[in-house]
Amino acid sequence: MKFKLFSILCFAVMGCAVSAQPDSQAFLCKDKVKLINGDVYVGTITQRDSAQMLKITTWSGLMMTIPISTIKQVEQECVPRYAAQEAPRRGPRERAPIKEKGWYNATRLALLTGQSGTGFSLQHSTGYRFSRWVNAGVGFGAESLLLWGEEPPCYPIFGEFRSYLMKGRVAPYVALGA
Repeated sequence: MKFKLFSILCFAVMGCAVSAQPDSQAFLCKDKVKLINGDVYVGTITQRDSAQMLKITTWSGLMMTIPISTIKQVEQECVPRYAAQEAPRRGPRERAPIKEKGWYNATRLALLTGQSGTGFSLQHSTGYRFSRWVNAGVGFGAESLLLWGEEPPCYPIFGEFRSYLMKGRVAPYVALGA
C-alpha cells in the first residue's frame, strides 16, 4: 500500500515539474531588419559574424547576408502562439464579391414523380459568364423515370443559356436548355 502511494506521489511530482517548464514554442517571433535605404526584411536572424555581417532567413526561405553598416534598426516581434492563429469570427462576415464574368459550374438534383412512379434527375453544367445577363454553357446528366423499374436510365447532353435577373449571391435566373 505504501509503495502504491509513493509511486502515485512520484508521478504527481514529476508531472508538476514537467508542466512548470516553459514552452519554447509558446511564442511566435519574427525579426524585422530595417535598412538605411528604407528596405525592410522580415524573418529570423540566424547569425551575426565577426566580419560585421548579419544573416537572416526570410519567411520565403531566402537566406540573406546584410552588412551591419547598412542596418538602421532591428526589431523583434513576439506574439503568443494562440494569438497568431486567426480568432473565430463573430458577427457578419465580409462576403466575396459576385463574379460578373468568368467560368461557372451548376449542379442540379431533382426528384421526379408521376403516375408511373418515382425517379430522379442529376445534371451538371459548365459555362462562361460573359455578363450577369449573358451566360452560355454545356452540360450532361443522368435521369431515370423509375428508380426500381425495368426502364433504363437516359444520359442527356445539352446546351444552356442563362440570365440572372438580379445582382447578389442568391439571385433568380432564367435558363433555356436544349
